[in-house]
Amino acid sequence: MIKKRVASFLTVGLLWLHTAMAEPPVDLVGQALSLDGERLEFHDSASGNDESSPFSYHYEVTDALGAALRLEYADLSRIRDITLSFLADGSPDGFSEVDSVVTDPPMPPLVRSGAFEIELLEAEPIVSTAPDDLVGLYLNLGSDRFEFLTEVGGRLFLPGTADYFSYSYEIVDESSALATIQYLDGSSAPTEQTQTVLLSFDAESDPLLFVSTLFENSAVVEETSGEFDWGINRHLADLRIGREGLPAVGNDIFNGAGRWQMVRSKLRAIETVAYLAVLENDGTTDTMSLRGTRGRRNHDVKYFTALSHANITGAVTTGRYVTDTLNHGDETGIIVEITPQKPRGAIVTGLKATSDSVDGARDLVKTATRVHARKAKGRSNGRAKGRAKAKTSAQSRGKGKKARR
Repeated sequence: MIKKRVASFLTVGLLWLHTAMAEPPVDLVGQALSLDGERLEFHDSASGNDESSPFSYHYEVTDALGAALRLEYADLSRIRDITLSFLADGSPDGFSEVDSVVTDPPMPPLVRSGAFEIELLEAEPIVSTAPDDLVGLYLNLGSDRFEFLTEVGGRLFLPGTADYFSYSYEIVDESSALATIQYLDGSSAPTEQTQTVLLSFDAESDPLLFVSTLFENSAVVEETSGEFDWGINRHLADLRIGREGLPAVGNDIFNGAGRWQMVRSKLRAIETVAYLAVLENDGTTDTMSLRGTRGRRNHDVKYFTALSHANITGAVTTGRYVTDTLNHGDETGIIVEITPQKPRGAIVTGLKATSDSVDGARDLVKTATRVHARKAKGRSNGRAKGRAKAKTSAQSRGKGKKARR
């Protein structure tokens, strides 16, 4: 029993010792050594440079606490053999070096030792003709329009509908970039679908070609390629409008004419009808300006904030009303109240929202209100009096005829 406990204790101790000890780095690619202040940079598995000269190198781990490094300069005019020592936790302990320089006459090698440090090289940014990011842009890839609304989110857009997605974007090389798209819950695409889009650009940063690959459960299901175009996305200020008893219209529809964004009402009496317009910011943080139709002689038109019911008619009808700052996805509501002043007539009003940061980003919704009020009962009495008067006149004409006979 004692032997078993001792064996178990030794096993646990060896496992702990193995876990606690960390070996030297397996390679130096993408790292820099500082030998008593002298910096050596290792860009790939075979070459690097010091502060003034390039070199080739060979590196290998010799044991659990050591590694050997040989630097060879041009024409083997200089060879440096460096031994690196590490502590049990893998951190640097010290180095020793034999630095041999070919001279005539020959000189003995320089031997030195000291402390060293290891750090990662800072990645140099790639200078590319591809854009730094896609925020605020759209891409037309064949018949598909991709809109990149924020740094991490966008949508596959069709008027009145959209498949929303999250995405990442990275520069690949001097002329291309890669967007990786993951469709979100609620989109028409299954959530397990991922799409990669490789974009290439010419020397003037104009679009050249795209290669799109659609994956489902990590398997390729569709590949497309071809030319593409792009531009500034102006589908940002998104208005929709409705009223009680009618569904709202205009969500994910953008135009400055109110097409497919009108709600209608037909009144049977002189009364006020209220419409609710909702403005959503589909882009990045922004403020938006609103302008609405003025009232007419036969129709009173007023505008109110939805939350506080503050009267903002004067600001809206002159185009001076500006929303609070809206983050992506934020909404604000405006109530449009229309009151006819006569029993018959019609009025069409419009409410336009404009982004204050992106020129041409606007949307317009409309209302069409018709009133056909029934006349009061007094009007029927008037008709009866008219009929009685006509009857009396006819009787008088008849009596006159009899007298002439």
